[in-house]
Amino acid sequence: MDSTQLKTILTGQNLVRENDTVIVGCSAGPDSTALLSLFCECDLGIKAIAVYVDHGLRPPQEIGKEVELVQNIAERLGIPHEIVSVDVKGHKRRTASSLEESARVLRYEALQQCRRRHNAQVIAVAHTADDQAEEVLLRLFRGTGLKGLSGMRPKNETIIRPLLQISKNELLEYLNSSGIPYCTDSSNTDKSFLRNRLRLDLLPRIKKQFNPAIRSTLLQTAAILKEDDDLLESMTITELAECTRFSCAKNACRSASLDTGTFLQKHTAIRRRIIEKVCWKFGSRPQFHHIEKLIHLAESGRNGAELHLPQGLRVYKSRGRLTFQQQEHGKKFRGQIKPASIPHLRITAPAEYGIEVLNRRLKLEALQDPPPHLTTGELLVDGGKVDFPLTLRPAEQGERFTPPGMNGRKKISRFLADLKIPRQQRFKFPVLASEDRVVAVVGLQIDDKFAIDSITTRFLKITWRPLEEKMDDSSTAGP
Repeated sequence: MDSTQLKTILTGQNLVRENDTVIVGCSAGPDSTALLSLFCECDLGIKAIAVYVDHGLRPPQEIGKEVELVQNIAERLGIPHEIVSVDVKGHKRRTASSLEESARVLRYEALQQCRRRHNAQVIAVAHTADDQAEEVLLRLFRGTGLKGLSGMRPKNETIIRPLLQISKNELLEYLNSSGIPYCTDSSNTDKSFLRNRLRLDLLPRIKKQFNPAIRSTLLQTAAILKEDDDLLESMTITELAECTRFSCAKNACRSASLDTGTFLQKHTAIRRRIIEKVCWKFGSRPQFHHIEKLIHLAESGRNGAELHLPQGLRVYKSRGRLTFQQQEHGKKFRGQIKPASIPHLRITAPAEYGIEVLNRRLKLEALQDPPPHLTTGELLVDGGKVDFPLTLRPAEQGERFTPPGMNGRKKISRFLADLKIPRQQRFKFPVLASEDRVVAVVGLQIDDKFAIDSITTRFLKITWRPLEEKMDDSSTAGP
């Protein structure tokens, strides 16, 4: 292995461009040390930044040696370096994840934070061909689909793995011939970890007793399955857009809504991929039984039924949809998800207003004549009975209104319950009020006091739709 070979991989697979800034995860082990050194030698004008992530899981003296080595290598190469600590044990307690999974999640979170802070294009990690073979076998044992069996990808969004075709032995030869020091992680021999048992016990036995070329066989199988997976992936992206809407804020997905009618028309293979892709949006990595339960929920689950998934993700069924919701930072929690905080919006005139926290758009239109018909999410009131300014706000506890045709007043909470709107979704239907009078529960029903009659001459149309749905271009944008 040499820098020319790495340069060919980087350019041939479009992993980086000249003059990119790259965060290189460096543990001071042989693989990552070789990757860091080769990056700095490959003559692409790349600005490398070495980042060591301390998981706090090994003896302090061992961590100290690794930190010192990373510092020395960075100084020798003339590049910046950072040391980052993460609380793996705390994450394990909060999320009920395994120690290995918690370490993986926090490691990549730390590297991503460094990438954003330095405005770097990608993060380079040192997974090798040996790691790829082990990963394919490990995923098979744990249970996975075609995507899992096709192994790790050279590039996954902002993560690149330039060494996936290179063996550990090739990297050791490079380090030894160049006189580059490295550390040995004592945890690599700890057989309490499944991956280590696979590497140290199972693969050598398979190699000796069944297939001397087991690693290359696994790599060839992964390469073949990758081509099949790429085809299904392109199909899934199209199908996903047909049945799912996402609500995101601050670069994080907070909720998603999947139309079960459209979803259930898809082939079973595509259904599984759609579910998996939605879960991944929330950082949740569903296992096979999670995906099967979600498909069953879509097919025959009752309204209000709910499932709990990893990373604090909850999914419930309501009115022909599966709704995915997650607390901030994927925290594990009990009870109901706290609804989004709806700000009181003062409305001084008919206009269009985006309510990002609800992923909804409110549009008020003053009309001289009533529209020929109303569609879902549209209401019509007597404009002459409405006094501006109006306020869009959450319904107050115990607040009542009078639906048209009803004698007496009704609690808004009871009205929403009678429509079988799950408690988790009721916050998406705030009230539009004129002073202390409810004009309408937007998107659902008006108050009888504001209903049109035979002498109405001015009309106010109230439209409540998802942000993604376009409205009439003639509308005026609200403040």
